[in-house]
Amino acid sequence: MDKFDISTLFETESWNYNKIKDMKSSHIINTLLMLRRNAEDYKRQYEYFLIDNRDGKMLTTIDDIGRIAKREAQEWIVEVPVFKSLLEELKNRQLDGYYDILVKGIYKS
Repeated sequence: MDKFDISTLFETESWNYNKIKDMKSSHIINTLLMLRRNAEDYKRQYEYFLIDNRDGKMLTTIDDIGRIAKREAQEWIVEVPVFKSLLEELKNRQLDGYYDILVKGIYKS
């Protein structure tokens, strides 16, 4: 996976320079599925970010690396702000049920 700007996961209004509210429904669904599919890599990159910024010289981190490291990637990814915002937009469009069916079929959860 190419280098990913981890700050993208903490956006609440946009994804990849697109306003979430203006995205097509299929784009939102595909983005949510992609985030889940790549959750391990994104979580690892976030863990590295936390480790590299522990001294607070450049950035102050709010998460504890020990707590994050213990979490499963699939549990973690659904709690990042952009994931929540994308899912909220699907709910507003009354497509969250469709998304749930897809996820259950893919992840057997």
